[in-house]
Amino acid sequence: MTRHLHASWFVDNFTLPELRRYLTDFELEAWTSNEEGASDVGFWEELADIARLAIKTRKHRDGYLAPRRAGGPRRLDPEEVKERVDLVDLIGRDVTLKRAGNAYRGLCPFHRERTPSFFVFPDHNRFKCFGCDKGGDAFVWVMESMGLTFSGALEYLAREAGLPGAVLHPAHPPRRILPV
Repeated sequence: MTRHLHASWFVDNFTLPELRRYLTDFELEAWTSNEEGASDVGFWEELADIARLAIKTRKHRDGYLAPRRAGGPRRLDPEEVKERVDLVDLIGRDVTLKRAGNAYRGLCPFHRERTPSFFVFPDHNRFKCFGCDKGGDAFVWVMESMGLTFSGALEYLAREAGLPGAVLHPAHPPRRILPV
């Protein structure tokens, strides 16, 4: 149970390339500790196991482990889609943004306010409202503003980025999350 809790924390806080890098570091540290006869070998092996579980969970959650038909559409890589999307342009369609240093600032669309507390950080490809504490990346923006699931947001953003063959599951259209 504890291993799954730690793995879910890793999944929520790190990208797939970061998880792979941590796994390599943990495995190297475990091997070094074992060669030196140190007592912390079990600790590093446990961390490596947690990182492996986190990678598997992240791949499953992001749709990498779903079966693929031969000759079907190409798999969408969420990291590639995120890199290609201009977040300022995407959010700027719904929110009037003004440059403020390295960021862009505007009124938050998620709550009523008079003073802008909504910021878009193009360097980090993230947004954050310091009034209502909502924030995230392009996927979170599309899911929140359009009411789509992650797979629907992935398809939408892939089309926006102009990726060829931008279809996640051609048999299933993107699902909208209906408000309760």
